[in-house]
Amino acid sequence: MPDYDFSVLSPHEFECLCRDLLERKENVFIESFTDGKDDGIDLRYAKVKDPKSPSETVIVQVKKYKESSRSTLISKLRKNEAPKLRKLHLDRYYFMTSIGLTPKNKADIQEIFRPYIKRSEDIFGRDDLNNLLGLFPTVVEQYDSLRLAGINGLEEILNRDQLVRREMEEEEIKDSVRLYVGNKSFNKALDILKSNHFVIISGIPGIGKTILARILVHVLVTKGGFDEFWVLDRNTDVFFKMLRKDKKQVFLFDDFLGTNVLDDQRLQGNGLREMISSVCRSENKLLILTTLEDLLQDALSTYEWMTTFNIKRAECFIESDDYSEYMRAEILYNHLIEAKLPIEYIENLLDGHRYIELIKHPDFNPRVIQEFISGEYWKDCAPDNFAETFKKNFENSFSVWEKPFLNRNLAEQCALLALLSMGQPVFIDDWKVAFKFYYKVIFGQSPYFTLNNWKWGKFVDGLRGTFIKTRSINEGRQEIIEFQNHSVSDFLMSYGKKIQDCYDCMIRGAWFIEQLYTLFSDSNDVRKLKIPENLYDQVNYQIKEQMKWYRSCELIGVYNNNRYFYKRTGSRIEGLKQCADSFPEVNRRYHFVEQTLTPEMLMADPCPCWVKCELLAGLDWSLVGWHVEGVLGSIAEKLDTFSDYTGFIKLCSTLNQTYRLESDDFVDDFWSIIHYEEDYCQDRYSADWMISELKLIHRIAPNLVSSGDIEDFKTSITETIEENEVLEEKPDKNAKEAVNPGDGQEVDIRLIDEMFSRLR
Repeated sequence: MPDYDFSVLSPHEFECLCRDLLERKENVFIESFTDGKDDGIDLRYAKVKDPKSPSETVIVQVKKYKESSRSTLISKLRKNEAPKLRKLHLDRYYFMTSIGLTPKNKADIQEIFRPYIKRSEDIFGRDDLNNLLGLFPTVVEQYDSLRLAGINGLEEILNRDQLVRREMEEEEIKDSVRLYVGNKSFNKALDILKSNHFVIISGIPGIGKTILARILVHVLVTKGGFDEFWVLDRNTDVFFKMLRKDKKQVFLFDDFLGTNVLDDQRLQGNGLREMISSVCRSENKLLILTTLEDLLQDALSTYEWMTTFNIKRAECFIESDDYSEYMRAEILYNHLIEAKLPIEYIENLLDGHRYIELIKHPDFNPRVIQEFISGEYWKDCAPDNFAETFKKNFENSFSVWEKPFLNRNLAEQCALLALLSMGQPVFIDDWKVAFKFYYKVIFGQSPYFTLNNWKWGKFVDGLRGTFIKTRSINEGRQEIIEFQNHSVSDFLMSYGKKIQDCYDCMIRGAWFIEQLYTLFSDSNDVRKLKIPENLYDQVNYQIKEQMKWYRSCELIGVYNNNRYFYKRTGSRIEGLKQCADSFPEVNRRYHFVEQTLTPEMLMADPCPCWVKCELLAGLDWSLVGWHVEGVLGSIAEKLDTFSDYTGFIKLCSTLNQTYRLESDDFVDDFWSIIHYEEDYCQDRYSADWMISELKLIHRIAPNLVSSGDIEDFKTSITETIEENEVLEEKPDKNAKEAVNPGDGQEVDIRLIDEMFSRLR
């Protein structure tokens, strides 16, 4: 008979398990109910006594307790459950519990629920449920945590040895089984193990490498026929000491590359190589290793034997895409149910379905969840701010990235900071140029300044998979690069605030103009690093130099012949305006806009007219030697969009040139462009913006827009939207969405809501 440990199941999962087993035993359909006040009913079905008599109503009560609660079980049933039955119309009562029951326990329970429990066989304890699982073994396949817990658990194996480290690992594995949510990386890693006898699980920090390794160990020793497992550490001699020819053994080596592969004597010597070779030669040995992806790339490029041995064949890289939204929901739910948070915190998360924001968050990370919940950091916030604080931990997951970043060499840290200042995505060749210039400014000539293509490729590989990701674009002709997710850039911004002494070098090391205004500001912009006043002069100089040799790395995606292409999109005027917006104090002191802007630059630049108008609106005309009339006349000839016209109208108002807005030609052109854009307006946000702009223009130039014009426009554009816009409908409760794109599975959206409602 199997001996499953039901403590790994949540209360709801245990109830579902009891239902599934009873359905097969009685060969009936059993009703389930939403979590809440149950009035003594967890499950219910109608059972036919015989063909000539009416059916009988059978009520099932399910209770999941810890084994230590056996002594209080009877009193709770007598006090809390028995009174409920008097209010129910039932013929028969089943009681099912996760606790093992003695014959006396069953007799006491039967007496409490007399006459509804007809016989002791209607009472199911832990041993009875295991007996049913032996009769209906396929049921367990529906419950991953129970299946992974296996027969007789891990204790039977671990009790053969009392080593403290292995006992500690046993507890970690038990916790992992309760929290683990199966995904495709498990089967991938298992297949690699079968083929190679070793697997290297890699990925970004916090993605779930260690928990996957522990689950693999657990499955192998409880289901895979392996006799024992051993935990390895930095001393590879442990492996050879524990090796037994007659034993089927699994070896777990978590974080096997440590933090600095260049200084690791194990890699320079033969220890790790001999260990992997020994496992590969053996039929009854398996080795599971974990590491950060960037460290693995470092090791591959540093140690020739790794390439010769082709250990890359055994890599199992975990990606965030391996977790579907439903899997993310299960991960979050499992941590919450284990933590048993106060109900007021849970209510804040359930109110407005705020958990959806966490599940869909682009920086979703299992380790952040574990640290926030298990580390009890949630206690530092008020209950009504729980969900928002939880979300901010994804956005500011400093602890996840700090150690991996500080373990990189100085050149790699500089490269990541350079990328942060550029914005993403950018062409990988632009990143290379920006990094080399930045590094040269700081350290002068160095090997990194003369990177050839091969060395640069190795350099990128060392960061790819952990901090950055790359993809081919423009039909494979170019490659763009961006951070692995938002939490990397959030960490680097937080880190940047701690290294203000380096701001001067970073500003002097800006190769592209975006590296100035994307990262820095002289105002209190929370999205940027605030420069101290002593750097104002340096920023002013750098902006003016950038305007001389203007270089931009900003990209925009465009469609051309039904194909998507990336191209550079920046312009001098746009760059100058961005600098003016980011450094208003520097501009007020040094007037870099007035000193660099010329009529020729203004007219030749291809940027939209509204950008030029906004830049000119802040210009100190007393400091430039050109005439307002000529500039406005040139711009007026190129107005092309509603934004251009509104920008021009505001500029004329600022410069007391509103007479330009009174000509019949201008009025006709203005309303023509309004009607044109109205016809193509597809959303209410754009409509509301146009209405607000018309209200502003009405105050500036009432001859252009009257109150009646605004009301007519409101009516007209509303009708246009109703005709043209495909309104975003509210989620249909009966709709389904993919669990994971491309896997062919679908899940009812309500299942996630159902899952989290059980937290109450």
